Amino acid sequence: MAEPFLDLRFGELLDSVTERGGPGAGAIAALTAASAAALVELATRATTAEEWAEAAASAAQARKLRKRLVPLAREDAEAYQEAVAKLEAGGVDFALGEALARAADVPLEIADQAENVAALAAEAAQHATPDLRADAAAAAALALGAAWAAAKLVEVNLAMRTEDPRLARAQKIAAGATQTARAALTADEIA
Repeated sequence: MAEPFLDLRFGELLDSVTERGGPGAGAIAALTAASAAALVELATRATTAEEWAEAAASAAQARKLRKRLVPLAREDAEAYQEAVAKLEAGGVDFALGEALARAADVPLEIADQAENVAALAAEAAQHATPDLRADAAAAAALALGAAWAAAKLVEVNLAMRTEDPRLARAQKIAAGATQTARAALTADEIA
């Protein structure tokens, strides 16, 4: 990658995704989950303690998640590029398998962090100030998509290691994100 993709304007970032050497699905999943965390932070920061006692703590947690997810985008892009370089250098061999196994760790963390964002969004969708609950629900949907995308990348990267425990963990994370996002997306039906 010639220039750091996180320093690009949004349109340029999207253009870089279309290039073979640009950031891939894991980086975009991390940035999507970070965007979801920002929406949760918006909803919770605008909520008073009288409306929801946990609002300030939730805002702080959303900010912490966002700040962790952005660097994961770069880490994923680097791991992805290393695996692609191994593939282009010599096809399928031990070095490629090892690079893919290492590349599975970053999307696994992205999925885990995205699930955390979905859970926080579900809480905010139920308790945040009413005019921002839809933003929290949207955050849950975005986090859900990011969790599933990252979990799929773990599956793809570990295709040659079917007994690897990270596969089951990724599936569990995606299922958990589904459950919590569903709570956020149906919060208005419950209320």
